Amino acid sequence: MAELSVYDDSFLDEEQKNKIRAFTQEWWRAHEAGDQAGMDAAHAAAERVRAQAGYSGGEGGWEYHELSSSKAGAGTSGGTLGQGTPAALKSYEPREKEVNDLYDAALGRELAGLKTAFDTNVAAAKESREAVPQVYQDEKNDLAARSAVAERNFEEYAAGTGLASGARGQARLAMENTRQNGMSALNAQEGAALSEIDRQEAELKRAYQDGIAKAVAEGAYERAAALLDEYRRAEESRVSVSQKQADEYYRWRQELTKELEAEAERLRKEAGA
Repeated sequence: MAELSVYDDSFLDEEQKNKIRAFTQEWWRAHEAGDQAGMDAAHAAAERVRAQAGYSGGEGGWEYHELSSSKAGAGTSGGTLGQGTPAALKSYEPREKEVNDLYDAALGRELAGLKTAFDTNVAAAKESREAVPQVYQDEKNDLAARSAVAERNFEEYAAGTGLASGARGQARLAMENTRQNGMSALNAQEGAALSEIDRQEAELKRAYQDGIAKAVAEGAYERAAALLDEYRRAEESRVSVSQKQADEYYRWRQELTKELEAEAERLRKEAGA
């Protein structure tokens, strides 16, 4: 359940308090979604409830600013100060769970986004890896076919011209060397292509791990800052509430003293009569 400020808890009735809790939850949902308009609307709605009791909660909703157009204190218990000691006021408690839940959810979304992107890139790299052997096998088949055609054409030429057997052997050797060199070059290119995919996959993994570390580190810093802000608010609230409680007791003692003096004066008059 959403927390109330010490002033909301002191000056509002239960129906008004429930409205403040609901608007506070709306504000947190809008904050988590990055919806500034939703945050402003929830704050404005809560301020309208506080205005019914004669005060504003300020920019953050945790302060007390009396409104001159309404009677402040509406919703407090009846009776004068002299008829009972002031009720104990509550100070603001840091919302550790809400803050942690908020940043856990944000971190979860960011990590899920990183995982989706990583899986997509890895799948693309795998597809490329599987395609490389077929691409180069087609190149090798084409080279072998062209070499075979060249050899056949040479044999026809040699037979037609009566080329000596020694010259034929040297020519065949040269053509075979050319074919082997072509195959070696294609093998080297295939290996280089696979090595490049290995490098890309390693880079994807490194970038993914770095992204996780960065998201965790930045989230931890922002979470700590938010929690420190909550603790600061709580400390300021305790100081403020302590002062307000002391003021309430002071006014109550002053009122009680007046009532006691009036009662003593009444008793003296009755005794004199």
